[in-house]
Amino acid sequence: MLKNMSVSTKGFAAFAILALIAIAASGFIYTRVVTATHLVEHSHTMGELLSETSELTDKVNQANLALKNFLLTGIGISSRNTRLPVRILTRLSQVSARFIPTIQPTMSRS
Repeated sequence: MLKNMSVSTKGFAAFAILALIAIAASGFIYTRVVTATHLVEHSHTMGELLSETSELTDKVNQANLALKNFLLTGIGISSRNTRLPVRILTRLSQVSARFIPTIQPTMSRS
C-alpha cells in the first residue's frame, strides 16, 4: 500500500497524523489545566474560609470568657463586651453568605 503512494502523499499523511496527535494532546492538556484551576480556586476558597472561621472562633471564645467572668464575679461587662455577641452573629452571617454559595457547586461536582 505504501509503495503505491507518492512521496508528497506520504508526507501529507505523516503531517496529518502528527497534527491529529498534537490536537488530541492539546485537548487533553487543556482539560487537565481547567481541572487544576478549579481545584486551586476551591483550595483558595477553603483557605479563606478556614482563616475567617479561625477569627470567628477567637471572637466566640472572647465572648464566652467575658460571659463566664461576668457570671462568676458580676463585674467586667462593658458596653464593648455586650455588643460582641451581636458582632459575632453578624460576622457569622457574612462569612456564611460569602462562602456557602461558592462551596456548594464545587462539592456537587466531586
